[in-house]
Amino acid sequence: MMRSLLQSKIVLLLLCIVALIAGFRLSTEISRRMSIDREISDIQRRTAELRSERNSLSQMISKLSTDSFIESEARDKLNRVREGERVVVINPATAGDSQLQHLPQTFVQDWWRYFFDSK
Repeated sequence: MMRSLLQSKIVLLLLCIVALIAGFRLSTEISRRMSIDREISDIQRRTAELRSERNSLSQMISKLSTDSFIESEARDKLNRVREGERVVVINPATAGDSQLQHLPQTFVQDWWRYFFDSK
């Protein structure tokens, strides 16, 4: 009876259908897992990039917050001087005439002139 059952075309057809369904589900699961693995590797790569950028920015913050950097930027970009120093600007057009101009000495004096001196 078992042989006749296995040799039956209907049972063979059902076994093929079950095998096809199982194979389809297995391939779907494998595809989903591969997609998840790719996503995980992309996230890990992005995490490494962001850590590197964070370290770079931390180093930049450390550099930019030092007193020496702040002073050099104030001198270079804002034309600031220490108290007691004088800045001499040589006009290239009149450099041969040795005419020198003296700039204001302190930051406070600049603001005082800005707000209270009439121009």
